[in-house]
Amino acid sequence: MCGFIGFSGKFSQESLKKSLLSLAHRGPDNSGYIYFDHINVGLGHTRLSIIDLSEDGNQPMTSNDGNIIVYNGEIYNFKHLRKILIRKGVKFKSQTDTEVLLHLYEKYGLEITKYLNGIFAIAIFDKKLNKIFLIRDNFGVKPLYYFRNSHGIIFASEIKAIMNFIDFSKELICKKSIRNHLTYLFNPNNTVMIKNLKKVSPGEYLVIHKGNIEEKKIWFSLAKRKINKNAEKKNIKDQLINNFRDAVHRQMVSDVPVGALLSGGLDSSSVVAFAKEVNSQIPCFTIVNDNNKKEGFIDDLPFAKKVSKILNTPLFEVEVNSSDLIKNLYKTISILEEPVADPAALNVLFISQIAKSKGIKVLLSGAGGDDVLTGYRRHTALKINQFLKYLPNFSVNLFKKCKVRNFSNPNIRRLDKFINNLGLKGNDQIINYFKWTSDNVINSLLTNNGKFEFSNDIEMQEFLNLSPKDQPMLEKMLLIEKRFFLTDHNLLYNDKMSMASSIELRVPFLDTEFEDFCNSIPLKYKQRGLQNKWILKKAMEKYLPKDVIYRSKTGFGSPIRSWVRNDLKDFINEILCESNIKKRNIFNYNFIKNLITDNLEYNIDASYTIFSLVCIEIWFQIFIDKKQIDQNYKIKAA
Repeated sequence: MCGFIGFSGKFSQESLKKSLLSLAHRGPDNSGYIYFDHINVGLGHTRLSIIDLSEDGNQPMTSNDGNIIVYNGEIYNFKHLRKILIRKGVKFKSQTDTEVLLHLYEKYGLEITKYLNGIFAIAIFDKKLNKIFLIRDNFGVKPLYYFRNSHGIIFASEIKAIMNFIDFSKELICKKSIRNHLTYLFNPNNTVMIKNLKKVSPGEYLVIHKGNIEEKKIWFSLAKRKINKNAEKKNIKDQLINNFRDAVHRQMVSDVPVGALLSGGLDSSSVVAFAKEVNSQIPCFTIVNDNNKKEGFIDDLPFAKKVSKILNTPLFEVEVNSSDLIKNLYKTISILEEPVADPAALNVLFISQIAKSKGIKVLLSGAGGDDVLTGYRRHTALKINQFLKYLPNFSVNLFKKCKVRNFSNPNIRRLDKFINNLGLKGNDQIINYFKWTSDNVINSLLTNNGKFEFSNDIEMQEFLNLSPKDQPMLEKMLLIEKRFFLTDHNLLYNDKMSMASSIELRVPFLDTEFEDFCNSIPLKYKQRGLQNKWILKKAMEKYLPKDVIYRSKTGFGSPIRSWVRNDLKDFINEILCESNIKKRNIFNYNFIKNLITDNLEYNIDASYTIFSLVCIEIWFQIFIDKKQIDQNYKIKAA
């Protein structure tokens, strides 16, 4: 697990070296670069040593044919692939998965993607062709950005590395991305806040030649995959257990200590249950939050303690409160490089810091379980909506006329969200479940200068249009979960916040072979009635207590509504002050002021929208105003 930077075009060697310093947290164990002045190509790498800790694993790595690789990730089946290559006469110098990738490319070219089970962002320079190949894993677990201008193309694991080559300014702001962040709290497509700066899409490769993109191709498409519609399967629970056990065991491969995140929920507890079979004393880490009950969340800590006691694993408690959020929000946005408005990112940061202090370099996470096997409340709500579609129109209209008056109760908030989805059909209804801010509110929030003329749903709509027309609504929602919510939200903050502490975070639920198996499970086993993740729950009854398996769903978040109305109130007013807002000429200050007041009085539920505005303003201060952060993670005084 590492970081890399590269370019094809007229860029300087000094910028390459400077960029490596900005990626040091992703690879503190070694760094190096190669620069070819005569062909305008540069590749740099910072290494976090996980497999084969010797210098033989350092990158950039060069083959006998002169091909060069820089790579960020982990190939879980590399030992199997290595044996295949040895049988074909390949001689290895190291025990790394990096060298396996390099030789695999020389044997199979871009067809290597068919063989890989792992998480990866790869750049390979083919000396004979004078081309660079960029490849990103099928779920986009590992980040890969690129920027194109008249000088050529720069690509990197993080935006900060690219910033050493170019100067971002407010004229380059992508208004569409701002609208997306306000709508979803993240940006569901391959754009970011800066024009011309993009992400290689999950399951995509790019071919770069002499500073230009010669080819772009999606080598893995979730939407176009065929779903196995077998009516019945014998022993499906046993198959699920065997496949998941194999996935967890595969992802335990490491020459350094491995730990695990443990919330006490089904997904993380299932991961730890099978990880324990490899390491009986695997250290586990859990978050302790204040005021969770005010958000309608069930406290995780008692469940995490129970699972830890039953499995007899060490458990480290990591406390996060509102003052931690205030103190670390500038740091968080700086690390994320995108204004993702989810306080769960801070949880990952704090856990990673504690894990590092305990000598851990790899953490296992339960992320992805809800997206692969169902698990979110919106999956249940969608199922209920499918029943209600048989109601006459006047009944639906009666529901929609209901006006929620007080948003202090979490069940009232959920009812309001449910009512807002009534009457919507097809893809529009699916996409609406991911929205946190309505179009009407956003249109009032934005000045004429800040508005974007196109629909912010277009990428999701186009993606769903690729799927079969007769596909069930829940399957389509799971596609959106995996393609956008996972890649552009959940996996983004998990990678950035863990790597800020030089921690590799792995996700067994997204293991290639296991996810392929889950794709073959008929929908009726994933959701039975209103019971989400039914098959996993039944399968795990042999391994975990039922009150852990069947507990109510709790997000890996923080009580942001309580914090916004109370502890963060002064901080919010300071960040969203009139001078800051008018300086951007993007947002309507008077509307923001009224929004904050109405939210405080529970007339509306706008805490996440307000928090998103705070994150966006902080992003501007860091990345556009170029303000420096002091040791307390606040903007330094001029």
